[in-house]
Amino acid sequence: MNVVSSLVRDRDTAVIYLLANTVSKYSPYWEEFGIKGVDTMEQNEIRLYRYNQVLTLAIEYCPSVEAV
Repeated sequence: MNVVSSLVRDRDTAVIYLLANTVSKYSPYWEEFGIKGVDTMEQNEIRLYRYNQVLTLAIEYCPSVEAV
């Protein structure tokens, strides 16, 4: 949240990419950003969410990757 606050403070053209390597579809951040239904997403599905009327979040459920 500090990164988003600092980078977007006085800009309306900021683009921020956050990447995660999760092991679960459940995260405390989903509630913070008002994101619902992640547990029902299919692989390769992308959903857009609005946060605080300023930020648009794109959430993608990517396929698992096996270690080689």
